[in-house]
Amino acid sequence: MSEYGPAIFCARQDGAEISDEEQGELGTLVAAICAELSIVDNMEGRPVQPWKYDYDGYETRAISFVLWSNYGFGGAPDYIQEDFHADAKGLSKRIAVGEGGERRGGSNIVYRHAPTVNVKLRHGACRRRDSAGTGRLCLHPERPDAIIGLIRTRLGVSDEENQMKLHCAAAVFTMIVGLTLSALPVAAQPAPRTPWGQPDLQGIWDFRTITPIERPEELGDQEFWTAEEVASQEQEALDRDRELWEAEARRTEAGGNVGAYNNFWMDRGTKPVETRRTSLIIDPPNGRLPELSAVGQRRTDARREYQEVHSADSYVNRNSSDRCIVGFNAGPPITPLAYNQNMQLFQTPDHVVIYTEMVHTPRFVPLDGRPTLDDGIGLWSGDSRGRWEGDTLVVETANFGEQRKWIPLATGRPGLVSTANMTLVERFTRVDEDTLDYTFTVTDPDTWASPWTMTMPMRRTDMPLFEYACHEGNYSMEGILSGARADDRAAAEGSR
Repeated sequence: MSEYGPAIFCARQDGAEISDEEQGELGTLVAAICAELSIVDNMEGRPVQPWKYDYDGYETRAISFVLWSNYGFGGAPDYIQEDFHADAKGLSKRIAVGEGGERRGGSNIVYRHAPTVNVKLRHGACRRRDSAGTGRLCLHPERPDAIIGLIRTRLGVSDEENQMKLHCAAAVFTMIVGLTLSALPVAAQPAPRTPWGQPDLQGIWDFRTITPIERPEELGDQEFWTAEEVASQEQEALDRDRELWEAEARRTEAGGNVGAYNNFWMDRGTKPVETRRTSLIIDPPNGRLPELSAVGQRRTDARREYQEVHSADSYVNRNSSDRCIVGFNAGPPITPLAYNQNMQLFQTPDHVVIYTEMVHTPRFVPLDGRPTLDDGIGLWSGDSRGRWEGDTLVVETANFGEQRKWIPLATGRPGLVSTANMTLVERFTRVDEDTLDYTFTVTDPDTWASPWTMTMPMRRTDMPLFEYACHEGNYSMEGILSGARADDRAAAEGSR
């Protein structure tokens, strides 16, 4: 990114590249507004380059076109710098205020038309009003769904003339956007609320994604995929499904491995998360589970050795999903894997129910401040208590049962399971009509050396939840245990 001014990157909201024709039209629009409002580089006085492609490690997102005047800045700061970065929670901004005051006030004009380009801004500066009273007008974002730029008024021009230019630009922008960009998606609407005033999180939410929980080791510090890498992954997922659908049926042989589910039963998803993160884990920064604590390493080694010999001694040696108690993606916490990747939320003023499709596991979460269970009481899904922090539902869970062994299966770490001392903090935030942000932090010092955090968006779906009749026609436990007993008999006969 340029050290002396903003860069604007344009892309269609569906991720496709802008055509030369579209770019020409948009370039004309941006250039016209830049010329009319004398948009120049904030440090060197150079013209803005609207088609400067420079990722600089930032995730480009569309944000609203909002005009601010420095009438909104009390104390006349020397500068205000805003860095924008899209992460799993959407667009966030970091504001650095220079000497002289604090930011206050509101906007003059807000454009709420369907977005046409994705853009990003860094090092935007708002200078204080000069002695002649000519304010510096700047452009700042309001919502993650339209366009952004940097605007500065001319020196020596009256406030009235500057305001007139702003309103003229608004009219030009409104007209061109409405005519040339009407085919693009409508801007996201604010999240709905319940009749009693809480954010409405209710609905069925789909958490399928091909983004891995842990960042592949070969990626090192690469936090985000490129657009080209994402397109390649999506195509590979589609090709995989097509090949599996078109594969010829295979017959099993007596005594052989009967295999597992075919692709008919799978519902893995075909897209990574929209932020293009290379992992769902965001902390530690390397995108991977933390190192095991000393006691965690000893437990894992001992469990792995035991399971290699005794994995089918009894049903109690099998995990909770084999036993149809808790689904392997239901958690808590919820993690994506394989199929039945849906969750439904219900709300009342003093309760929330989190209901996962796999093994139809409901969690009843009181919001009324009641005390938690005694430490000696353990539950398969733990004991949850919830509260609202602004528009975010925070659910804290403890009191997991001793027999409840949990680890995201997709990480592929045999023997690694959590303990009854694990605590979980989940955060549910409805970003817009169709998006629920889900973030959780796991703390278990008897397993990991430090807490870790994962985040993923869930998408609203109109599809109903399916019944998960886990025990119906399920002969897996009988087959596992009877097969193990047959092996025991064969081993005993062979030792005679």
